[in-house]
Amino acid sequence: MRRAFTLIELLMVIAIVALLISILLPQIRGARESGWMVKCQSNQRQLGMASEQYTQEFGEWVVREAGTGRNNGDLCGDRGDWGWRYPWPRAWRPYIDSTRMWDENAPAGSAWGAEYRDHYEFAEYYHDPAYPAWDWHQIHYANNGMDLVRDKEGTLEWLYYKPLMLRHAIKFPSTTFAMTAYQDDDDNNRYDQLYGQNRINREIAIWYDVRAPRELFEGHDFTRASPTRHGLGSNVMRFDGHVSWERAEVIVEEANWDDHDDYFAWDRKCYHRPRRGPPYY
Repeated sequence: MRRAFTLIELLMVIAIVALLISILLPQIRGARESGWMVKCQSNQRQLGMASEQYTQEFGEWVVREAGTGRNNGDLCGDRGDWGWRYPWPRAWRPYIDSTRMWDENAPAGSAWGAEYRDHYEFAEYYHDPAYPAWDWHQIHYANNGMDLVRDKEGTLEWLYYKPLMLRHAIKFPSTTFAMTAYQDDDDNNRYDQLYGQNRINREIAIWYDVRAPRELFEGHDFTRASPTRHGLGSNVMRFDGHVSWERAEVIVEEANWDDHDDYFAWDRKCYHRPRRGPPYY
């Protein structure tokens, strides 16, 4: 006759199983988060390659801060054209995913022209797996749209937003940050504003830039970056396409986002329109 387990034996087995679970769960969670970080780095590398292809095709111009309004506070009239503030998700997508169909039924007389209308739902290369599932944004990265300059004493200061620029003006592309993780939208208020009202993709894409140093810091209404997306830091792409994980305190340091392009200071000079620039539709 087989002897049944006693209550004490059952409790001991349960305690051992619970102990094993407590030991294994952090390892499993850590492996999952490491996988997310690697996937995110892969996405950013794709974006870096798409940026390079775009730059080569359109006369060495690099996409920076984007917007919709003509002249929108610009001091140089010709920079107010649509193409001069072209959004990176719209500019780079054709180089990553040529299978997405364009919607040729754009509103009559629309300045946008033909446009994707999936709100980037199918643009998986813009999706960070570590981004909160309850957050409905479909673009999880933010581009460097800051115009930082140094005065005669070498003090770094924020001047304004930085639209399209020539690649050779970026003095240190291998070290200057070009992109990082986009912020969390805890209550989806920003999502409701960006994705509602029958907006097309380009109208959505203009919001995924870091335009000023204060937008690097989490916990504010104006925040656009998430320096702690992956643990104590986030992945960062440089202007040369190189991607690495960096600690939060490195990401929020505005000097790492400075392209050293003082030529573009608003109170000095303006870029001239290129003979072959980016598309203006």
